[in-house]
Amino acid sequence: MVEIKYNRGIERVESVGNVTDVWGYKTCKSMRTFIEKHIRDAVKKQDIHSEVILKGMLQAYNHFHPIIESAVEIKGWHGKSSFEIVKGIDKLTIIKYQKKDKETSPREMRFEFTREELISLINSIKLCSEWAKEREFITTKEIAFQFCIERNLTDFLMGDFRKNFYSNRIFHYRFTLMLDTLEKFGLISYNAGKIKLLNNQLNIQMIL
Repeated sequence: MVEIKYNRGIERVESVGNVTDVWGYKTCKSMRTFIEKHIRDAVKKQDIHSEVILKGMLQAYNHFHPIIESAVEIKGWHGKSSFEIVKGIDKLTIIKYQKKDKETSPREMRFEFTREELISLINSIKLCSEWAKEREFITTKEIAFQFCIERNLTDFLMGDFRKNFYSNRIFHYRFTLMLDTLEKFGLISYNAGKIKLLNNQLNIQMIL
């Protein structure tokens, strides 16, 4: 407990007790979860001033300490790239530095996925897994179809879905990138269009 005494208009800290009781940092696994915890507290208390400051701190922390940084090769694209995952309050940002060949300089590409998109993907995976209990794997196509229903993407659902899904390079790439991200978190197994849910308790809190 922090005790403050006032003397002639001057604020002076007389003693400091257990600061952990005030900040609760010992219950957090990392600095990121510590900041996120206090952002949630500020939102609940409608303390906009603290919320803005804490969100700025989280953005700065994520800039200097991305969650994952590793060399990977994304299926369907040529060349290798670095792969960073940055958590936000209501979105996930994937940063890739990709070079087509040894002679070219790496080019930064950013992909943002909203909380709502991620929840739709989670719901789709869990629902498809429930339907396919007798099978070891579910397919990317099955999850993509359910994802389009969740997101009300009617243009993909009309006609030949398989053709619509795989022919739209941007949508297909973003979708598989989300699956790659879930695999990096250790939540699914993803290989050659076959997906297996590794954690039945999968929820948005495991990602954001």
